[in-house]
Amino acid sequence: MKIFNRQFSVAKSQTRKWYSKSIADRNQLNNEAIDERLIGWDEMLDNIPDRKIKPFHEKTHVVFFHIPKTAGTTMDFVISKNLAVWGMFKHNDGDFDQNIAGFYKLGKAPRTIMGHHDLTSYFYQLLERERMVQFTCVREPVSRVVSYYDFVKTHPGHPNYKLANQLSLKEFVKSPKSDEMHNAQSLRLLGLLNGQAFKKDKRTDAELISDSVNQLKNRYSFFGVTEQFDAFLMTLAKLMKWHDNYYQRKNVTNKKLKTNIDEIDTETIDLIKQYNAIDIEVYRQAKEIFEQRCQTLQITDQVVRDFQSRNVEFHQLVKANKI
Repeated sequence: MKIFNRQFSVAKSQTRKWYSKSIADRNQLNNEAIDERLIGWDEMLDNIPDRKIKPFHEKTHVVFFHIPKTAGTTMDFVISKNLAVWGMFKHNDGDFDQNIAGFYKLGKAPRTIMGHHDLTSYFYQLLERERMVQFTCVREPVSRVVSYYDFVKTHPGHPNYKLANQLSLKEFVKSPKSDEMHNAQSLRLLGLLNGQAFKKDKRTDAELISDSVNQLKNRYSFFGVTEQFDAFLMTLAKLMKWHDNYYQRKNVTNKKLKTNIDEIDTETIDLIKQYNAIDIEVYRQAKEIFEQRCQTLQITDQVVRDFQSRNVEFHQLVKANKI
């Protein structure tokens, strides 16, 4: 308990100092912390042939960088089936600073961290283990924006719940009160989302695109795309040597309340594309990289179809036996 109190006290005081720094300084320091520990793509590949080597051994943190509405809640479920739950810390934006005691519930930094954070999050400075595996998932931007709008409209606890129910999708996209409507995937990756920090950033769109793609390639051990989620799970199976990747979709908006993208007027779709031009190009490049990596891992369409069949069979068996 004394160790816990000391770590909690130090972390609490350091948090105040951390947020007194500029966003640019915080981003730089966290990038340095990631660079120091990250097990990169090439090293992950090198570990595959040796079944005895696990990249998430006891000296390694596992960080899932959860971008909202990218099937992240489903991924949380898969992670929880493959890593010890007692060593996990899950949080959302803003929660971490209010709950540093929870971060140190075991008297040390947790092995596995997942949640809605961005590059400025203080927890990167509190990592204690020598190495880190970090991964994320990105989604086609138009569908993500529509999905996020539907999510906010149906969750009364969300800060923008009333606003989303007062505004049309088009109006909500235009609203300055909704950061998630405007290139939010790229800005989150770059630590520019909170407090609309991107407005003070001097980089051109081309530079933001380049930096976002580089962030994905070089500061994440690997990443996936939501539209090929099953292939992403096959990536996890090969790189992380996880064997229980069967799942059912989590946190999915009720079909009756979902907006049908095919029924959205062209003007609104064009507006979403305009507000998310950076994300659209980052996604295009990310998808290309992901598909190239799947080829490297020999994750073919047939491999994915076989997994999908097994996943259906597994859940039919569970349902039949009421496990």
